[in-house]
Amino acid sequence: GGRWRRARRAQEEAQEAQEEAQEEAPPRARGGARGPAAPGRPAETAAEAEDQTGGADPGHQETRTATWTPPPCRTWTRRVASPAREDEEEEEERWLDALEKGELDDNGELKKEVDESLLTARQRALLHKQQSQPLLELPMGYKAKELTEEMLVKREERARKRRLQAAKKAEENKNQTIERLTKTHKAKVKALRERRARPAACPVVQYRNAADRITVSFPAGAALPLLPSAAPPVPPAALCGVSGCANRRRYCCSRTGLPLCSLACYKRNLRLQEAAA
Repeated sequence: GGRWRRARRAQEEAQEAQEEAQEEAPPRARGGARGPAAPGRPAETAAEAEDQTGGADPGHQETRTATWTPPPCRTWTRRVASPAREDEEEEEERWLDALEKGELDDNGELKKEVDESLLTARQRALLHKQQSQPLLELPMGYKAKELTEEMLVKREERARKRRLQAAKKAEENKNQTIERLTKTHKAKVKALRERRARPAACPVVQYRNAADRITVSFPAGAALPLLPSAAPPVPPAALCGVSGCANRRRYCCSRTGLPLCSLACYKRNLRLQEAAA
């Protein structure tokens, strides 16, 4: 946008100044060390002319007159700005002026000229921030109603009743919430009491092992102290089933189911079974 145009303009001005300085510089001073003269440049002294001829005979002295022919005159021309460049400079000036006045649009560009012949009267009035003719103002809303003292008293009474009704409703909601919460708690307590008061279906002995004591509770009507029951008699030890062996049984035969005490009795029992078969 504007920054690029300003940079381009500064670069072109610097280039023009450099070209003008080169064109206005004076020509270099002629002369200096001896050497071959340039075309169109005479020898400044007879000695220099003699050197250019490769040296003359010392016995023959001749004086030569050198003539200097000026170089062709150069024509210095200055570049004239084109109409397009002048238009760009004018546009740049207008952009800088608009930037200082704060008249640029949202995109940072110059505002375009508006053809007023294509605008309506209202658009032209808005553009120039003035109205060409006065506009009629319609009444807004209804006319305020005049309130008497009696009407003000009635309005205050209605407002007071509404406040009382709102406070009463809030109190009822509060009581209902408290009742609902307490009712739930009471129902839980009642159910727990009923469960505890209900008699057990069968006699139950309750054992409690707490941190401070250990208790055992018996049902009502149970005889105390409880007498221990008699232990059943110990059955006698089984003996080996092979005839003539009085040792205690260790296992049974997998074929006959006869109690045996050792491998020898097992083999003997098998032989007896085979003989009987």
